[in-house]
Amino acid sequence: MKAIKYIVALSLLLGLAYAGTQETDAKPKDSGIKWITFEEMVKLQKTKPRKIVLDVYTDWCGWCKVMDQKTFSKPSIGKYVNKKFYAVKLNAESQEKVLYKGEVISCAELAGRVWGVSGYPTTVYLNENMDLLTQPVSGYLDTTQFNKIVHYFGEDAYKTKTFDNYTVTE
Repeated sequence: MKAIKYIVALSLLLGLAYAGTQETDAKPKDSGIKWITFEEMVKLQKTKPRKIVLDVYTDWCGWCKVMDQKTFSKPSIGKYVNKKFYAVKLNAESQEKVLYKGEVISCAELAGRVWGVSGYPTTVYLNENMDLLTQPVSGYLDTTQFNKIVHYFGEDAYKTKTFDNYTVTE
């Protein structure tokens, strides 16, 4: 009986030791943008207003997936966006209802009717009052392009410079 207890205990210890050496699929906490839901963003805006960046996507959009993997997942992008913005993913084909400026509206209506989004991916930038900072930016943005745009809005340069002037001086 003692031998069985010893073997079981030893097996457990070896199993734990082995498991501790295995790599996990979990990403480090500081990798990429931390996305929140539209509802979470609306709540947070009431107590701690920030600018908002929305990734308007569809499930079938290949370039949306590429942008997730190659742009939004970069730690440098995540660190800046997570500090300056609320980041929200919005499925442009979803009938889920959200509250936008006092109106209950589907995600699809918000993307299409309100913001005029018709291609994917599209990035939407809003101020603290949920007003558009610029027309939605359609198409895939690589890390460099996206970084320039979020810094332009994040540093409030849009208040004093055109984007073209900002990118020339930066």
